[in-house]
Amino acid sequence: DVHLGLYCLFICVAGNVEFFLNEVPTTIEPFCLYAISPETIIKPKSKRDGTILKVLCFTKDFLLKNNFKSSALDDFRFFANSNFNKIGLTQEEVSSILQLYDFLSTKKDHSQSVYHLEIIRSQFYAFLYEAQSIYAKDFTRTQSNRKRENELNQKFNELIKTQAILQKNLKFYADALYVTPKYLISAIKNASGKTPGVLIDEAIIEEAKQALVHTDLSIVEIADRLQFTDIATFSKFFKRYTALSPSAFRKNFQRS
Repeated sequence: DVHLGLYCLFICVAGNVEFFLNEVPTTIEPFCLYAISPETIIKPKSKRDGTILKVLCFTKDFLLKNNFKSSALDDFRFFANSNFNKIGLTQEEVSSILQLYDFLSTKKDHSQSVYHLEIIRSQFYAFLYEAQSIYAKDFTRTQSNRKRENELNQKFNELIKTQAILQKNLKFYADALYVTPKYLISAIKNASGKTPGVLIDEAIIEEAKQALVHTDLSIVEIADRLQFTDIATFSKFFKRYTALSPSAFRKNFQRS
């Protein structure tokens, strides 16, 4: 295990590498910016040949010695929010970050200029503030996407309350909500932790339970009411989610 004790910003520009970051397996993906605080414990997991990381590391003392205010790190939310942060980059943002990084890399070994340290310092600050600007935009994008996903999840759940018995096809719900099936799956999974198919099945199971407990309908009639082709298919479906056959479920409830 490696406890760096440093603030690090890095971007993978080729290949990929896997780390354990605070015991969590993490794949470092190309062209995302990663921020690591001093508390993070890093343990290598795997690496592909040809992997290239561009890394910028520094200490808080370095900031303070270079005329930075003591609360400087509070400005950089990618360090303050957690011990590890992944920042999504657009193509334009990748270009901007790499230009700043490459400029710092070339200047650090060329100290002929009387203003060498001032140039390094200003470019270092520019790098940090560019990263913060990107993080702020990414955070806004993420929050906006999360809000939309939560709203879509709510509408989806309202829809399946009335339609699950009649409509089990994902495309029906995607069309009704004006999104693609692929986006619907992703959004519902992000918002609820479950796929749309599972939520549809759960709604059907709930209808089946209500019918078994609160009506005198036969199991054949309930299966037909829930649009199953035959009782065997219904029983198999019901048992998969409850570990009981419909008749056993009804008997258990009646005994209780």
